[in-house]
Amino acid sequence: MIKSTGIFLMVILLGASLNSCYEIQDVCLDELATNFDIAGDTACEDCCSYPTVTFQVLHKLGDVSYGQDTIVYTLTGDSLKLNRAILFIDDLSFDVIGNGKLEVQEEAVYEALDGVELTRKEDDVFITTTSSFTTLGTIRENGEVESVSGHVGIAHSDIPLEAESLLFDYDSLYLNSSYLDMKLFMKIGDSLQQDISVGIRFNEANISFQDTVLSVAKFPRENFSVKLNINYLSLLEILDISTITEGEILNDIQLPFNFINFYR
Repeated sequence: MIKSTGIFLMVILLGASLNSCYEIQDVCLDELATNFDIAGDTACEDCCSYPTVTFQVLHKLGDVSYGQDTIVYTLTGDSLKLNRAILFIDDLSFDVIGNGKLEVQEEAVYEALDGVELTRKEDDVFITTTSSFTTLGTIRENGEVESVSGHVGIAHSDIPLEAESLLFDYDSLYLNSSYLDMKLFMKIGDSLQQDISVGIRFNEANISFQDTVLSVAKFPRENFSVKLNINYLSLLEILDISTITEGEILNDIQLPFNFINFYR
């Protein structure tokens, strides 16, 4: 009897010792987060991570892949070569069947020249002709995507910002206290030897786009990937090269309907 009582006391003491060493586990308890942990005890603060949206960027000149040696012929009969292009695609969101939109979560605050604070979602991608993949940001929700919408250029491109308050690390499109929508670097002239750079600001009514992406599923806790196709020929062929001067900003360009496409 004494022996069994001693064993019982040892079990109680051992259990008490183990309990005194146990630490409460603060983990992410959001089932849509990539680091969701059902085995934790309490929900941590700001520790959840969410899936990202990645674009595979395909650069095209009509039906062929972009190349610096590819000659482009405009509708006015001029020829040119596109050396490089840079642009932002902004305000991106994915329309979901019966469930609104999938939008990025990240936000940032910037200050305009008049002191007004601007809060904007970081729902943009910076693209150059050397980009193969680019990431939009993190999206918590999921659903069946039927289309994607957004526009070329920066949503606040018409609002002057303090120089130290640049929206992005990239300042190639920043000029005169605001942003261009796009910038092209080309070779033009009879012998294609003249280098020229051109900035573009699209008419407000023509910068937005919406493209159908049928039957694309965004699953919980999984990254989301789509292909982003840019057809520079659709834009370049409408330019009147003979009238453009170095460093000019074009303000009356119509954004071609097939300039950007998204697909699986």
